[in-house]
Amino acid sequence: MAAAAAAASGGNTSARKLYDVLIASPAAAHFKVLPDPLLYPSYYAVIARPVCLADINILIGGAARYSLADMLRDLRRMVGNAKRYNVPESQVYQDALVLEVSARVRSRCELGHACTARVAAAGPLVPVPRLCNHAPASRCSASPARRLGT
Repeated sequence: MAAAAAAASGGNTSARKLYDVLIASPAAAHFKVLPDPLLYPSYYAVIARPVCLADINILIGGAARYSLADMLRDLRRMVGNAKRYNVPESQVYQDALVLEVSARVRSRCELGHACTARVAAAGPLVPVPRLCNHAPASRCSASPARRLGT
């Protein structure tokens, strides 16, 4: 029944849920639309395949076969583009890290895993809001701060 509803709505409900969480994040501000080519022509010289959250939203709404895995692939490309173009000290780069960790933790929750993202101890500390609806006493370990994995 849920699969039929997802197909009828033109997209994947897990991808939609993840999108809704990410778009509401303050870290998503730089990723909602692509940079203006007139203001940032160098971006398009460096980045061959730009993608933004608006593009992902269109894919979720229009492609019945656009899965959570497809969305995660596009999010990895979006984050990779931001990391490639921006210096690590920039706000855009830091927001990309937050979205990367948020997407990883929330997608594990959507897939029914124990909401535990594998996180390397050596990464920078990245603030991440509570990303799932599990009760605090459950197995979920989506904590307010996680170390970014490599």
